[in-house]
Amino acid sequence: MMVLSFAATAQGISLPYFHDFENDETGTNTGMPTGWTRHNDATGTTNFYPCVSSSANAHSGMKFLYFYISPTTTYANNMYAVLPGVNTGGHPMSSLEMLFWAKMGSATSTEKIIVGVMSSPDSVETFVPIDSVTVTGNVMTQYTISFKNYTGTNNYIALLVRRGTTCTTAANIYVDDIEVRHLRSAGDLFRP
Repeated sequence: MMVLSFAATAQGISLPYFHDFENDETGTNTGMPTGWTRHNDATGTTNFYPCVSSSANAHSGMKFLYFYISPTTTYANNMYAVLPGVNTGGHPMSSLEMLFWAKMGSATSTEKIIVGVMSSPDSVETFVPIDSVTVTGNVMTQYTISFKNYTGTNNYIALLVRRGTTCTTAANIYVDDIEVRHLRSAGDLFRP
C-alpha cells in the first residue's frame, strides 16, 4: 500500500472547513493538499491516485481531486483521500456533515465514492464506512454525507474509490469543493 502524507497538523481542522484545491500543487507525485494523506494499493510505479489535477473538469476554478480507475491490474484496487483530522473534542463527528461536488469523465460512466472515517491518516485498516454516493454522468452534482449516526472515535474523514471486480474500462472521477461543517437542522431555511 502506497502512503503519501502531506504535513498533517495536530490541532485538527477548523469548522467550517472548505477546500477547493485551487492553491494546491498538481501532479501525480506532489499533488495533494497540505494536511491530506493518500493511499493506494497499486503495484505499478506510476499509480499515484488520487491526486490534485487541473482542467475544465472542476466545479469551481480549475483544480480538483482526481481518481483514476483502470482495468489494468497494476493500478490500484483501493484509493483513499484522507482529510486532515477533525478536533473531536470541539466537534464530535456525530455533529458534522460533509458536502462535495463530483462527476465522472464520461456521460455513461458510473462509480461509487465511499465516505468513511479512520483513526489515523496512515491506518486504512481502521476505515469505517459512513455512507456512499453513486456518481453518474459527467455533470457536476453536489452530494451530502451526514455523520449523525456515527458513535465511534475515528476523526479522519476519508473518501474511498474502489475498482470493481468487473472493471473493463478506465474511468475518471473528479471531486471538488469539499466542505465539512456542523449539521444543519431541518429548520434551516437557507440550506444550500
